[in-house]
This record gives sequence, C-alpha cells and structure tokens, in this order.
Amino acid sequence: MNRKLETEIKKIIAQSYKNDSDERQTLENVLTHLAQRQENFLQALEDRIKIESTKYDFDEDFDVAVKLISAEDIGNSRAFFPILNDSAEYFLNTSYDDLKNYCGKKYDGIVKKSDGTTEKISYSLQRNYSFILREKILSDISRLYKINRPAIFSPYSRKAVDIIFATEIDREDSIDLFLKENTLDGILITGQKLAWNIDQKLQKIHNEFENVGADGKILSYEYTLAFNPEEKIFIVPSQHCDDISRIVDESQKQIKLSYNSKLKEKSYQEIRLNPVEMTEEVFFNEFPRENKKIRLRTVGDVESVLACFNATRFGKMFPSEYQLTDEGTRVTMYEAEDCYYISQEDRLLASPNKPRCFIKFRGDDQDKFKIDYVNYVIYYMSQNYPEFEWAGVV
Repeated sequence: MNRKLETEIKKIIAQSYKNDSDERQTLENVLTHLAQRQENFLQALEDRIKIESTKYDFDEDFDVAVKLISAEDIGNSRAFFPILNDSAEYFLNTSYDDLKNYCGKKYDGIVKKSDGTTEKISYSLQRNYSFILREKILSDISRLYKINRPAIFSPYSRKAVDIIFATEIDREDSIDLFLKENTLDGILITGQKLAWNIDQKLQKIHNEFENVGADGKILSYEYTLAFNPEEKIFIVPSQHCDDISRIVDESQKQIKLSYNSKLKEKSYQEIRLNPVEMTEEVFFNEFPRENKKIRLRTVGDVESVLACFNATRFGKMFPSEYQLTDEGTRVTMYEAEDCYYISQEDRLLASPNKPRCFIKFRGDDQDKFKIDYVNYVIYYMSQNYPEFEWAGVV
C-alpha cells in the first residue's frame, strides 16, 4: 500500500485516540485493510481499461453467410454447416407478405404405408421459429466483441415452416403432399437444409476467479480462456447472461469473460466463421464500408451509414436513399417473432414521439426478398440509432 496513505490513516486515528489501545489498533488494522482493498480494486480497474483498449478489430472477420443446400450435399460441404440438425426442413419460396396466405390452411395428401396400402391425410403449414432462435448466438457475439456491422441477413429463417399432420404418421411411411394439386409446387421447398458458414465446438470452462470488493462482497466472477485473439475464433458462453463483459488481454493472449452472477453451465461455444465463395445463392451480411458514425447529426451522416449497404449477395440490388418526407408506400415490417434480436437496452430507447427518418428503397418491388432486405437495413438503423424512428418506403 502507498506509504503516504498509510501514514495519513495512522495520523488521523492518533488524533482521535491519544493513547495506544486495543480500539486504536483495531481501527488502524481495519482502515489499512480497507485502503489496501480499495487500492487493489482501482489498480485492477485501471488494468482492465487498458486491456479493453485492444488493437483487435473483430468487425472485418464477422462475415456470416447463409444458404440452402440439398440434404444430400450438406455432408460434403466444407464451409457450410446445418443451422439445425433436424431431419426435415421446409421453407416457403415466397415473399414475407405472402406467408399468411399459405400458413393455417388445410391441404390434402396421401400416405403410402409400409404394407402397401394408402390412406388420405390432411395437413397444414405452421411457422417454424427455430432458426431465428439459433441466430441469437450471433447477437451475443456482436455485443460481446463490440461488432458494429449487422449480425446476419437470413430471409429463409423467417420463411421456415413445419408440416402439421391431422393424424399421426409413421416415419417409415412414404408421404405424397400433392404439391401441384395444392398449388404448393414451387412454393414449398423440400429436401433442402438451411446452412451457415459457422463451425461450432463445445468446450468446458475449467477455472473461476472471484473479484471481491472492499466490503468483502463478490463484485463479479471471471473466467479466463487460454485463447489467442489473433486466431479469429469467437468465444461465447453457453449460458446467456445480460451482464457479461469481455476483456482481451493482448500480453497474455487470453480472452476473459466477466459476469456479475455465477455461471451454472461452465461451458462455452468456440465459433469459427469459415470463408466462403459468394454466389447468387448466398445471403451475406454485406457491409463493405466501415461505419464510424456514433451519432447522426446531419443528412450526410445518414447517407454515409446507408452507403454501407449496397446490395444483397443474392444478386439483387436494393439501393436505399434518405427521404425527408413520408411519401410512398411503407414496407411491411417483421412481426415481433421474426425481428432480428435487439438488446433490452436498445428497446428501452425505443420510446414514442421520436423524429422520423424514412428510407426509400429502389429495385424490383415484386422481388420476394425485398421486404427482407428492407427489414435488414431498418433493423440495423433502429438498433444503432434508436433516437430516431426508422421506416422503409417504396
């Protein structure tokens, strides 16, 4: 402890206790101990601030690609992995607006049983939100690594459906959905898996360090992972917590995870984003220009951010431009269940009566992915600049 501080503490105590006594000795010990604790805490805080000023920029390595791959070819892909491991996946090959026209209706089909007999069946299509829930791990990475670009652009996650049969079907039976007769031919995609370029490995956390405050209470729990940031692998704890913080220790080549609460599930996901060849079949969180705008103050600031979006990787151009008026038709926005993840802090800023900013989107209005792209851009603007109300118009 600082000698000058220790001398000052004893001087103050001596003024209150003229004679050397047990009370004076106890008070000296307690205050000296508390002063040392506080000094250690401030030093640790200073070290953490220095470590947080890391040279590593994780934005450029956050290239997330999504595509449909045939069930037969998914095992041969080195870059893409299935988002889910379920055996059957179905998607509607239509615009977001048209989803409701196909879900909930009754369709007829036929089942061919293993004994050779056939039986008429009825079924319906129901929204499947499993892919959207899986996307949340990318939001956790974005928050933990302070990534400023959009996390993912995945329209088919929002067009996934389950087939609900009116009667129980044996898995060994062959099913004919009568797609042509039900006007679902070309609309219901079968035999495809939704995949992304994310390779995940589950690892165990073997250490735990308690940061104790001056009052003896635990301030946080720290878990240190022997991991080199230069390897460009993202680390995300399996247990989601809102109070997590990440520290990159460049000198020790480590990543430290700090929680205010104790981890019950001491494991983490080691995530590598594989480089992929971009084709017209890939949806990609393209963001070719770095966005350094923390606040929007001028029309030029808005235009500068929008310039970071120039196209989808599905070969469709949907350039956007800033509009001062609300002229034009407002584009359908995703329902709450389909929205990209927004943190609780950002939701609190989404108060009413904010100034409005309208973005005009060009391109083919009949394109089935245009609404998805508008939501992709509007989500990013709403998440990063919640002081405005954002809307897309065509």
